[in-house]
Amino acid sequence: MTFCVIFALLILSLALSTTIRQPKSTVYNEAHA
Repeated sequence: MTFCVIFALLILSLALSTTIRQPKSTVYNEAHA
C-alpha cells in the first residue's frame, strides 16, 4: 500500500514538473506579481 502512495506521488510530481515547463508558468508569474 505504501508503494502505491509513493508511485502516485511520483506521477504527481512528474505531472507538476511538466506543468511548470509549460508557458503557463509565465502567466502564473505575471498574475502573482
